[in-house]
Amino acid sequence: MRRFTVDTKLAEQYLESPVLSGVDVVRLLRERSISDGTPIYLDDETMMPIEPLCSWGRNLSYAELSRTTMQDYGRIMARFAAYQASRSRDVMSASESDLVAYRRQRTQLQRRPIGVSAWHKESVLLDQFYNFLEKTGHRRQRPVRVVARGRNPLSPRLQRAMDIRHLTLEQYRYFRDVGLGGQCPDSRIDRGFRGWAPHRNRAGADLALGTGMRWQSGPLCCCPNSASGPPSRECRRSSPSRPAPSTARPEGSMSPRSRCARWRPTCCWSGQS
Repeated sequence: MRRFTVDTKLAEQYLESPVLSGVDVVRLLRERSISDGTPIYLDDETMMPIEPLCSWGRNLSYAELSRTTMQDYGRIMARFAAYQASRSRDVMSASESDLVAYRRQRTQLQRRPIGVSAWHKESVLLDQFYNFLEKTGHRRQRPVRVVARGRNPLSPRLQRAMDIRHLTLEQYRYFRDVGLGGQCPDSRIDRGFRGWAPHRNRAGADLALGTGMRWQSGPLCCCPNSASGPPSRECRRSSPSRPAPSTARPEGSMSPRSRCARWRPTCCWSGQS
């Protein structure tokens, strides 16, 4: 089996055939919505299309995938087809044992085994390929059993997603007032609280949760509005010590936002519990 990819520019420039010209080929590809990078599989001897691989490649083109993505997918399927041919089998007759043996070959037995991320990409593509064969009627069922929650058993068992648990309103208020605000669970002031800016801590948490503000913008809003005590050494060092040049606006005409921008954010978000 030989693998090729669609390239309209090369076809238009270099195709010479008494049947179709390069311009006609490009026109037909555009009419059929075949994008550049679509994989094509041909037989070594007859140079005829191999089904259902070519139909699957056309389905990739209809999904509007990028050229590089379709080329990667085409290489993965060609590699699996070559592995099946080395075992005197094909992709249509693949069983679960064939796919498990292919996974072991790719991740353990070959000279340079691939990692978890690369195998996850191949396993997902193989699962999508046999799902396509099942929907189009080429196979009655997938070769691999579907485990709990529809998970692909060929995919690595590594937890890729973050384990996120959402807080209730009561839990968030406890975290804000006790953890960041320096209060006791009964709303009394915690004298052992080691943070020096509880008001800024609470304001920053409410801004992040209620507005989605970036953490870089939080200090700029919290520094002049809810500061407690004299400014730190960095604030005094960064404050202007001489008047602005003549081209600047007078101090009285500057907006509050412009005055806030003269403070360095590094001195405003340092409250820790």
